[in-house]
Amino acid sequence: MGVTTSTQSVYARVVLPLLLIATACTEPVPAPWLAASTAAGDLNGFAVGRDGSLWGWGCSPLGDGTRMDGNTPVRIGTGYTAVAPGTNHVLALKVDGTLWAWGDNSYDAVGDGTDQERLAPVPIGSGFSAVAAAAYHSLALKPDGTLWAWGDDYYGQLGPTGVDLATSPRQVHLTFQVAKVATGRAHTLAIATDGALWGWGDNSLGQLDGIPTGPRNSPRQLGTDYVAVAAGSSHSLALTVDGTLWAWGDNTHGALGIGTADPVSGPVAVRTGVAAMAAGTHASVAVTTDGVLLAWGFNDMGQLGEGTLVDRLAPVEIGRGYTSVSMGPRVWYPAITPSRSFALAVTTGGVVHSWGSNGYGTLGDATWNDRSAPGRVALPR
Repeated sequence: MGVTTSTQSVYARVVLPLLLIATACTEPVPAPWLAASTAAGDLNGFAVGRDGSLWGWGCSPLGDGTRMDGNTPVRIGTGYTAVAPGTNHVLALKVDGTLWAWGDNSYDAVGDGTDQERLAPVPIGSGFSAVAAAAYHSLALKPDGTLWAWGDDYYGQLGPTGVDLATSPRQVHLTFQVAKVATGRAHTLAIATDGALWGWGDNSLGQLDGIPTGPRNSPRQLGTDYVAVAAGSSHSLALTVDGTLWAWGDNTHGALGIGTADPVSGPVAVRTGVAAMAAGTHASVAVTTDGVLLAWGFNDMGQLGEGTLVDRLAPVEIGRGYTSVSMGPRVWYPAITPSRSFALAVTTGGVVHSWGSNGYGTLGDATWNDRSAPGRVALPR
């Protein structure tokens, strides 16, 4: 016997909705996307998820195979552990140690042995553990402490590789093993496994050791007991074992955070209790051991995130509950105004925040508007 009209009505109004609810409750609910780290380039931003996914936004090429700029993140791939954007090229490291790169290759910064632009990641090599990218050169570190470099060497930023221009990774001939590496516009800083800090490349504004000189392609020791280092366009930051943040180089707009914009010679102590830091163009950001986000220096685009466009000569608090931070650009030419600076930070909950210039969609918040305070990047929720 068939179901009566009355029974059908009850089934549709009562039974079916209950079945749908039960079915929905048994389906897996996707976890919110959580960030592991961010990297700010000159005109684009990137984030690596705790699930290994890599996302990019802003000026192309982002690595998705297109020339499309975008103000919302696009998914580039999976299995990644680190990313380092330069001016027009990007390096990315996978969990298996393979190195991938894409972007402009006119200075051989991609490292695939050609001068061809790459719109999607191409393999560069294997067995790497860390990467760093600058204006027109690239660096990669292996677990055995050997450092590899390629791209432009006009200022000696590749170090002693035995070549003036490397189209693919060449080992840097050092007398020490490297534990950490960072690069600014055209200078390179490396922390040895024994904690000694070394530098080479452009030193026209004292970004290597605080005393302006000509370029240097041979490493010079800058100090000991360092655990982290960051390089901006023309200034540098480093963290010692005791959590003290040190700064040196160009102090225009107060990038060193010492309360004045006067030039200084040699590293100067900024503050204690720092866990992470990043340097951009005439500006710096840091995260303390208790998660406080700090910023200082040039603020023409709101890149300090403290709600104004006023330069700050000493660290000011931006917010709390952060774990890491990155800043761009590290390459800026004075003839180009404004500076286009912006910053990215990860909260303790794995959310990515951005602020500053939004040219080309660098804030990734689905708008084209600059912002002088942290706001959420439109990554998956």
